[in-house]
Amino acid sequence: MAIRAQLEVLPNDVIFQHEPAGLVYFFGNIERLVAELQDLLIESQ
Repeated sequence: MAIRAQLEVLPNDVIFQHEPAGLVYFFGNIERLVAELQDLLIESQ
């Protein structure tokens, strides 16, 4: 759900223009979310 929220927050023009700073920020957020999910999975085992 968090990734879907990030997608909705990211302006379409950033996606279509491939603005580097916007994409780096966006994928940095996804990377951070994935790391948090991995931590939660490890803790739950």
